[in-house]
Amino acid sequence: MAFLLLEDQPLVSSYQAISPDTLRRAKNTVKYTRQQFINNSRGLVISIDQVSELLSLLSHLIPQLSTRLDKQNDQLLYAFTLKIPDNPLGKYVNVSVRFVDPQDLTSGTLSAGSISVSNKIGLKLLALSLPLWLDQQSVEPVRRLIKKSRFNDRLIFLEFTEGIDRQALLEGIFGQIKQHQGKLLSDAEIKNIAFYYAYLAKLANNNDRAVFSVFDFLQPLLMAASVKSYADPAAAARQNETALIALGLFLGDHQLVRALQNVVNLPAGSRKKINVKLGGRKDLKLHFLYSSIIQILTNRGISLSLGEIKEISDMDRGGSGFSFVDIAADRAGLHFASIAIDPAGGALLLQNQLKSARSEASFFPDISLLAENLTQREFAQTYQNTESAAYFLVIDEIDRRINALPLYSAYRELLNYR
Repeated sequence: MAFLLLEDQPLVSSYQAISPDTLRRAKNTVKYTRQQFINNSRGLVISIDQVSELLSLLSHLIPQLSTRLDKQNDQLLYAFTLKIPDNPLGKYVNVSVRFVDPQDLTSGTLSAGSISVSNKIGLKLLALSLPLWLDQQSVEPVRRLIKKSRFNDRLIFLEFTEGIDRQALLEGIFGQIKQHQGKLLSDAEIKNIAFYYAYLAKLANNNDRAVFSVFDFLQPLLMAASVKSYADPAAAARQNETALIALGLFLGDHQLVRALQNVVNLPAGSRKKINVKLGGRKDLKLHFLYSSIIQILTNRGISLSLGEIKEISDMDRGGSGFSFVDIAADRAGLHFASIAIDPAGGALLLQNQLKSARSEASFFPDISLLAENLTQREFAQTYQNTESAAYFLVIDEIDRRINALPLYSAYRELLNYR
């Protein structure tokens, strides 16, 4: 069956430009959609442009996913491509849904790879699969939720079935997502995380320094992980993964700690109040940790994101603005975690590199002369969006600095020998 679904070429290009204006509109659309879903008993009205902006945001948040919504004459076409790990059967899952009758969104065809069925059959298959994802209390309301659907040149209309508590339904679904996340780590892994958290707490309690670097915790933490890895590459990846999650719980801010507690299902222990920085700054510590944790959790099937999206959203809050320095910390964290959880040699390499390292300069790049504190207008005037040539010139420079560091250059040499 898999060979019928997988393909070698993507249906939707991975090119996804997103501007600060698009992000702001998408965030407002999320709020509007939630309010209308809960409070409007008659149904939901949303523009095709709003849906397209939401899909663009989703594609940017999940790098493996590319989506598109097009209006073609009197028809509506939705398509997505999901990039999967390399395998002999194909690299992409391509799905397209064509809606041919403006008065009925159940009309048309659904295609997945080389398989095509009518939308009505596709919906029936989806309805039958709901018990795999939702509890019985949510299955029937979801099946009955949409009474009628239609679209025109600009808008999509969804009419709700009366008598369904949509707020309770939404809260129930999100609650089940959290429960699912809590099951993604085994009891042994949670026990490991607790061990590393206690190890970090002991390190902090035994040191009275006024200011720490992330390196002061990361080096001994990964040395402890090395001891438990027994020179086994796969074991090293597992130990590094749980050690870095513990580091996120220990050094993260309240938002990261709360997110990790939902995933790990483990309350954070008491923490001594300590001043920890990276690159001389507390905010860069958080960017590095967030991106490392995002990479680890995404590898486990949980999609979280920060990176450019968080940076652009900072401009909407009237905060410090867009910062390429923060982007450098994000990308360094992502690269670091990618090596840390590589079971084919990267995890062991990272442990050995950190043993001999003397400072954070072994894994954290030079941030001098990188622009930051850019307002929305300043960013748009100079870089337009996060897919412009001007933007990628800076990203290429950041990556050059990261790749020149001892850890990452050693990893490239390892990849060349594979």
